[in-house]
Amino acid sequence: MKTIKFITLLIFTSFALLAFSNSVQAGALLNYTILDDATGGDCEGTSGNGPIGVWDSVNKTCVLTADVTDCHLNSGSETCITILSDDITLNCKGDMITATSNKIGNGVGITGLSDVKVKRCDIDKFDDGIDVLDSSNITLFYNNFTNNDSAVIRLDSTDNSHIIANNIDSTNNQAMRTSSTKNNYVIGNFIDGSSSGFQLISCTNDTFIANSVISILDSGFRINCTRSEFINNSVSNGVNFGGFSISSNSSRSTVFANISNGNVSNEGFDVASGVSGFKFEHNIADDNALFGIDDDSTGKKTAGTANTYEGNTCDGNTTASFPVGLCTGTNP
Repeated sequence: MKTIKFITLLIFTSFALLAFSNSVQAGALLNYTILDDATGGDCEGTSGNGPIGVWDSVNKTCVLTADVTDCHLNSGSETCITILSDDITLNCKGDMITATSNKIGNGVGITGLSDVKVKRCDIDKFDDGIDVLDSSNITLFYNNFTNNDSAVIRLDSTDNSHIIANNIDSTNNQAMRTSSTKNNYVIGNFIDGSSSGFQLISCTNDTFIANSVISILDSGFRINCTRSEFINNSVSNGVNFGGFSISSNSSRSTVFANISNGNVSNEGFDVASGVSGFKFEHNIADDNALFGIDDDSTGKKTAGTANTYEGNTCDGNTTASFPVGLCTGTNP
């Protein structure tokens, strides 16, 4: 009888361990929320999955106290840390946000909010690093991103925001992707070793200043924008496409004092046939495999194009420009 009971217990224990193992493999969702309440949600609260930091209720700031490495996400729609209230600041103070699953879901999610700040976070091994949707007055600054898979910083239908001094390294897709954005400032970001740099879709009145993109497979800037400004940015050592690739239907924008050098199989600046009303002034496009500047538009402006060119420099390319006359400046 004792033998039978022992065998029964052993079978029951085996099934229990198997069920537990399957549960671990499937992975129960484990993530965090930050919101404006007494504990900042999971920032300092213990009723959910927290705490992960210290909550300053006066300034609505969550300061992480250690790396957040235990997020378990099962799908691309899930997020490690979701911010749920306006006026929140997430300050990681250099701590890491990563996940047990590799390159699934988002590191930080912001949807339908205003006046949210995310700063000094190291975000690693997600699909999207920071995902911002239908929001305004968002500030992302001094964050580091490594080994993320899709759009490291994604802005959709977002306006009046500032993306400043972020470092992005080794992503398999776009370092930054925007869609239907307006009145945003993207300043001083550094991108190295990504598939592509800035993918800009239907942006209006956005400003890009002093961003640097090196060693990418696609374009440094793939632009579909209206009434936007690109000032003092640089792209170098691209592989497959132009440093600045400007899509048809882009219009009335300024490209001033940018550098696009050493792109190994294409142009420094590649301007599609439907582009009009752009001003290209005092840019440098040197040592590119094809043209320094290639403008396929037609119109009544510089050299028969639909755009204006002044003081651009194109040295060391296979051909300076198409059509001739877009590069009239000289290197100092």
